[in-house]
Amino acid sequence: MRKMIISITLLIFVLIATSAQAAEYSATMVTKSSEGTFKAKIFVKGKWHRHEQPEAVILFDEETGKTYSIVPAEKIYIEMGEDEESEESQSILNSPEDLKMEVGQTMSDEDGKIERLPSETVGKYRCDVYRHTPQEEDFGPSTIWFSPKLKTAVKAVSETPMGTITMEYVDIKEGPQDEKLFTIPEGYSKMELNF
Repeated sequence: MRKMIISITLLIFVLIATSAQAAEYSATMVTKSSEGTFKAKIFVKGKWHRHEQPEAVILFDEETGKTYSIVPAEKIYIEMGEDEESEESQSILNSPEDLKMEVGQTMSDEDGKIERLPSETVGKYRCDVYRHTPQEEDFGPSTIWFSPKLKTAVKAVSETPMGTITMEYVDIKEGPQDEKLFTIPEGYSKMELNF
């Protein structure tokens, strides 16, 4: 169950990250759910995101949609995603900074309805706040606090079949990130997934 919550956490943050070139920073992502509190270290440099967890490191390339799961204990990595720029469905959640919505305004797409709420501050970042209500009945609404400065969501609260999941970036440190953080370490073998 813990791994599933961590996977959902990563998926939600990857989906709500904007495709625009993000600022460079590191942070700690704190996830709270009925299963407990979990932390992951986050690094962002342009199109690259790095999520460090105890068992694995996840690299995500926003431009290509590729994800690399690195398992240090086994010195392997798994590559998933597209070889070309991702052409997946363009949910209104994918790029909140492009919405240009007024407070109280709502929009709908194939994934559900999104409403612009009044701005709030999370940590030291002014955030545009959005509530997404999915069409899928199994999931409840999600509220997203999007930082225009960092060009990403710094907080999200989601109602799921497993209960409420809250994710927030804390200890955000803006500044250049080492290129090595976004590469597969030398000596690691690629593991092929055959479906």
